[in-house]
Amino acid sequence: MRGDISLLAEAFGKSCRMSNNYPPPPMPPSPPPPDPFGDPTKVNRENKAAIGKGIGCGCGIIATILVGLLALVLGIATIVMSVMRNSDAVTMTVDRARASQALTAEIGTPVEMGWFLGGTINIDNGKGTADVTVPVNGPKGGASIHTRATKEPDSGWVLHEATATVDASGTKIDLLDGEKPQ
Repeated sequence: MRGDISLLAEAFGKSCRMSNNYPPPPMPPSPPPPDPFGDPTKVNRENKAAIGKGIGCGCGIIATILVGLLALVLGIATIVMSVMRNSDAVTMTVDRARASQALTAEIGTPVEMGWFLGGTINIDNGKGTADVTVPVNGPKGGASIHTRATKEPDSGWVLHEATATVDASGTKIDLLDGEKPQ
């Protein structure tokens, strides 16, 4: 029996070898290479997303710059106003306003200084000039005080003019009360 199996195996091998004379079956086609710019059906969606991101980043950067500039300007303005508010010429003006019976009758007491001062204060080597407008407020209303003053080295400020204009009535009040400059 062994011989029969070997003969059968030998015959089967020959027949298998003979059937190999046919060409191999064709290979399945390979997939096409990918599009270098992505799926053409998704181009519109991808472009919209890219444009949205670009606009978002650009606007964000511009907004950040604008906020930074605004903060810088407000910071400088706050420092300038603070320096002016604490100057001797402005302090003397507000003290005169608080002491004036005519002004306190118009705007009431307590008299408080407003925030937005206008004008200039110049000091160079101890010599200075001031030409400022100081807003003041009381419970009954407000007024603007125009002050002109000078300063000599080694001395204090000398008020030359301190005139309050009441906002509601336009009444002008001389805070120096006819005094000669100090």
